[in-house]
Amino acid sequence: MKIILRTALFLVVIAVGGHAAAQQALVSEDKFTLLYAETLRAQSPDFEVEVTGPLQVTITQDGEEQTAYLDNAYARYRAAPDLLDDVIADYVLAAAETARAQYAGVDVARIVPVMKEANYLADLQQGVAGDLAAEIAHERYNDHLIILYAEDTPHNIRYLTEAQLDDLGIDRAGLRAMAVSNLDQLLPAVEAQGDDGTYMLIAGGNYEASLLLIDEIWTGDIWRDGTLPVTGDLVVAVPSRDVLLVTGSGDAKGIALVREIADEIVATEPYYLTNQLFIYRDGRFLPFDG
Repeated sequence: MKIILRTALFLVVIAVGGHAAAQQALVSEDKFTLLYAETLRAQSPDFEVEVTGPLQVTITQDGEEQTAYLDNAYARYRAAPDLLDDVIADYVLAAAETARAQYAGVDVARIVPVMKEANYLADLQQGVAGDLAAEIAHERYNDHLIILYAEDTPHNIRYLTEAQLDDLGIDRAGLRAMAVSNLDQLLPAVEAQGDDGTYMLIAGGNYEASLLLIDEIWTGDIWRDGTLPVTGDLVVAVPSRDVLLVTGSGDAKGIALVREIADEIVATEPYYLTNQLFIYRDGRFLPFDG
């Protein structure tokens, strides 16, 4: 494999772990929460913002209350301490959007599937967001991945609850097909980087793992015209939501490289999915241990 592909694939690892060398002193969870609350108050003076615990803030607007949990925000900050202001700004923007949209209804055309590792909701239920986790609309994809359903907004991914889907009158039997069709319409054209039988697919930077659900990518002309020739059956890795690696079941070097990259991303990325490889069989991806 050419060095260009190896460099491109490892950019994700570098982006996550490259700031550790700076040895910058971390602010505490309490301080991070206070900074977040102060920034949110300044940006949205119509909100009542109260710190209710470490990494937990209550936002009230027009008498309606919701809680912002900052565990993921703090994990992202810990991975890149010099980006403190950027992380807080991103999460404040997302929280403001979510708070204002909470009672504004859901745009059905922007409901999309989001891949998560299989224990995501169970782990979430053990934390401060346990009640919310129990309500999020989801289904199991395989033993290693689940599908959550969310509304894609300009600055956020807003996970939907079963009650919201009921209110919208969405038939669960057609939910995945509808969400996948929406995703296909919303994403930019899928691009492939790499050659020699191992590739990284890119489609906007948020939903690459969800591309597993778009059948046309795996059965259509993108493969048949020789754009992405692989040896054997298609094998993929989705170590994080924005990384999708592809090789062939008969390509020992490709398998080794994809496994190496997946292992490293899972070990360093705060929002990892799984380092398990999957093989495409009978219209779906199944665990591959070859």
